[in-house]
Amino acid sequence: MNKAVFAAPHQRGMGIDLARWTAPAVLLLLMLAALAFWPRYLSSPRALGTPYLHFHAVSATLWFLLLFTQPLLIRYGKRTLHHRLGYASLVIAPLVVAAFVLAAHSQLGTRTAEDVWQIGRYILYLQISLGGLFGLIWLLGMLERKDRLVHARFMAATGLTFVDPVLARLLPDLGIPNQFVTFAVTDLILVALIWFERDARRGRWVFPTVLVLFVLTQLPVFLGLTDSAAWDGFSRWYLSLSLT
Repeated sequence: MNKAVFAAPHQRGMGIDLARWTAPAVLLLLMLAALAFWPRYLSSPRALGTPYLHFHAVSATLWFLLLFTQPLLIRYGKRTLHHRLGYASLVIAPLVVAAFVLAAHSQLGTRTAEDVWQIGRYILYLQISLGGLFGLIWLLGMLERKDRLVHARFMAATGLTFVDPVLARLLPDLGIPNQFVTFAVTDLILVALIWFERDARRGRWVFPTVLVLFVLTQLPVFLGLTDSAAWDGFSRWYLSLSLT
């Protein structure tokens, strides 16, 4: 395999070299996640966690490991192994979505008191929307798996759904919802990716599409719709389900 194929792809109109940059970005996010979840989970998982939280942590970690490994296999010409390992996503990705759903239900059940119910339904929206967004981006990537450049961009974009859960726990009290900052960071990352891909001949539409999907899921938070009667009714119905 000629490794020059992966060199400076922007010069050939191929956009960002994701085979080079995805693994370091995933590693950075994984290290930030370790810092974010250490105080209230990783330091004492048995005491602080529930089976559903453990499920969520394990499935997310497996996805991070897959996102870290797959671009490296492409970068070093291990396409056959990359293809075989890719089948693991057919199991791991649905588990990640299921973990979002179950963790959301489990945590909502601990916030039924009226004074914390508003927080509970707010967090429920964050978990459900991010889980659904992850699943949709992954599905789009699988549907485009025959186009390597498009597929790689969607797969890399799944990692952005974890930016908010990680950064929100690292931010100090700013007097505003942390999502005002974490969502802005996610959107700015996508804007930067769009800029760097501006000369790409293929796959240039992926990151703008992902940005639109992110903004659509973020709008209810920015507009305060998680306090609406409709979302309150959905939250109470969701809590009534026998999921956890």
